[in-house]
Amino acid sequence: MTDLAQAWVRGWAVSRGAPVRREGDAWCVALHAATRDEEYVLIDPSPDDVERTRPRITSPRIWLTILGSHESSVEGLEVESRVETLMDVTLEFGRLDPEIIIEVVDGVAHAAMMVDDTVAARGQVAVVDGVAVLDRIETHPEFRRQGRGRVVVESLQTWAHGQGARHGVLLASPDGRALYSALGWRETMPAATFVRRG
Repeated sequence: MTDLAQAWVRGWAVSRGAPVRREGDAWCVALHAATRDEEYVLIDPSPDDVERTRPRITSPRIWLTILGSHESSVEGLEVESRVETLMDVTLEFGRLDPEIIIEVVDGVAHAAMMVDDTVAARGQVAVVDGVAVLDRIETHPEFRRQGRGRVVVESLQTWAHGQGARHGVLLASPDGRALYSALGWRETMPAATFVRRG
């Protein structure tokens, strides 16, 4: 499971176009996104691992995500999210849906399903070391519960399989878990994110 989690970190960084480095026990992804500048990721950490990483979380723009078993709280930090789940799947050959438009930019495949001029559903995938990391799977509110997200995920999986990936991994929200489970994805480990307020 640790190998899959590390593959997720590396692939997620590629998907977001963000540099990633090791800092002590953690991976640090330099996102420079609207919500945060950096995100530290610990995988199945011991309490000592958490304690060594905690001082690096110095502002609300630096987050700490813990994958795997963890304490319910981190001293001095508040919970940002405790509902995500790392999931994985064995990829198989499939077909690319003709309604899906795939554009590859800097090694990341971006898939979109259009309805007139609206992006009804979208997502992206990066393949790192033979593992496909799916990311930013979204369905427009007007087009939810119509199977469009499923078609995007299946098309991304098929594209990644064509690039040599035989395993997929992603971080799922509660809403996404039902979709991925229906497509054969398995829950791998829980995720919790912590921030320093003020």
